[in-house]
Amino acid sequence: MNYCGLTGSWREAGITLQNLAKNINKSAEKELKESGELVKDIIVKHIDNQDLGWKPLSPITVRIKGSDTIYVDTGLLRSNITVRGVKSKVNKSTIFIGGNPWTRHPSGLKMSELMNFMEYGTKYMPPRPLIRPSFNEAKPLVINKFTRGVVGDIRKAVIK
Repeated sequence: MNYCGLTGSWREAGITLQNLAKNINKSAEKELKESGELVKDIIVKHIDNQDLGWKPLSPITVRIKGSDTIYVDTGLLRSNITVRGVKSKVNKSTIFIGGNPWTRHPSGLKMSELMNFMEYGTKYMPPRPLIRPSFNEAKPLVINKFTRGVVGDIRKAVIK
């Protein structure tokens, strides 16, 4: 009969793994918020630079607005792009990045609704994607940031 005995401090290993899980959750929350801010900064940069190749505004719209800038009329939308936590039953930690749903544009639309119309277009307006390309641009940076955070947490827990 072969006998395999356990060696080492299994109790200490269990405590280390429990603490690791807590630290990874705290780290992930921090990284999630910081990543949201990164995406927001990229969104604002694209609004300022007008560099996503959007279809130009119609001559009538330019005449009414007095400019040909997209996503900028009064600056209210740009200044109301927010990053906030959202409760989720599926994912405990979720963030929202976009127009503030509690602020209204002078037209009466919520900023979040206005951004949806701009992002996906309407019957009368072509889509001018901003959120999706900004997120795709940030994705490699966000993945790298989360990976470094998790690896750092593992090192702290295991190497004492």
